Amino acid sequence: GGASDPTDDRPYLRAGYTMSWGANHLFIFGGTLAYEQRKVNDLYVTNLDRMVWMKMQPTGERPIERDGHCTVFDPVRKRLLVFGGRSIQKKRLNDLYSYDMVSNTWSKMAPEGNLPAPREYGNMVLLNDDTAVLFGGRGSGQRYNDMHFLDLKHPKLMWSQPIIAGSAPSPRQD
Repeated sequence: GGASDPTDDRPYLRAGYTMSWGANHLFIFGGTLAYEQRKVNDLYVTNLDRMVWMKMQPTGERPIERDGHCTVFDPVRKRLLVFGGRSIQKKRLNDLYSYDMVSNTWSKMAPEGNLPAPREYGNMVLLNDDTAVLFGGRGSGQRYNDMHFLDLKHPKLMWSQPIIAGSAPSPRQD
């Protein structure tokens, strides 16, 4: 057993990971393993009816190891989206990946529009069936209080930044 054992289906103690819910499943992705202090890019899924964790072995182009990323589940297209975080080399990221739960495949996305700045510890939520929202996080020497919309129905996905009136919340990170 252990985290390096591909037959061990337990998501070991970790920090900087994400857990998302969708399609009656929980998804745990990435983070830093507590006992090894090693960043990972593994994906664990459980069906809430059975409550048995499975370590997925998806095909495709998987995200690099990271922590501090954010995820959101797109229920219409049955995919988990992973944005940003911090790599093993301590580089802040602004890449976007999609895990298709039907085909068990990772894909690196190339969204159109203005990409958010590289960041870690931002937050993403689903606004409606076709829009995810990214807010805040920590970048190079700063914390963000910006908001970005991700159009999920666009063929390549598309980032946009809304015009916001009033006082914005203070910069923050998760």
